[in-house]
Amino acid sequence: MPFEGLKTHAHGTLPTIHAIFEEGDIEVLSVFLKASLKHYPNDLGLLFQKDDEGQTACERAFEHEYSEKEFGKEKTLEAIGKLIPFDGPKLSILHHVAKHAPQYMEDFACRYPSATYFRDEEGRTLQQVTLASCRKTFNTNAMFFLQMSDEQVREIDPGNDLYPFMVAASGQTSDLSAVYNLLRRNPSLAHCNKPKRRRTRKRK
Repeated sequence: MPFEGLKTHAHGTLPTIHAIFEEGDIEVLSVFLKASLKHYPNDLGLLFQKDDEGQTACERAFEHEYSEKEFGKEKTLEAIGKLIPFDGPKLSILHHVAKHAPQYMEDFACRYPSATYFRDEEGRTLQQVTLASCRKTFNTNAMFFLQMSDEQVREIDPGNDLYPFMVAASGQTSDLSAVYNLLRRNPSLAHCNKPKRRRTRKRK
């Protein structure tokens, strides 16, 4: 793949997009994003690619807010908005934010309100991606669970084939308070068999 280097090439210990935020400028970022969005749309142009320390490129850009670098939150978002239009985006950008940089959800959501209703490449809603990220617990984000509609409570996540209460019970959090409250909404789900993935037969 001729453009694989966009993702795999490193400058010292930093991926290319991280190095741009350290040594480049906003114009270099725009050129890089235009190319990477074309070849890696499902990775959102590598905006959330992580370095060896687990920091995303987006975080590295935003943390220059009060430095002499010409990035920072506002300028970086402006550059992103020119390539992923705020009005009528075609990519599930908020899903990526929920998964990789939830601390910036408000910054992105106010600019991409229509993306709230998108489904990602796996057919998942923003609510499903947020729940699966294991960053929401009932004790700290009770309204996230209480405001779920009856349809959302019984909808199977196409990414992992689990009901919401099963997702809350799995992962690192194993949030029993969330499980209890979700099952109270629809106790019959506790008696449902775990849905099985459909396997497609390979053509000979």
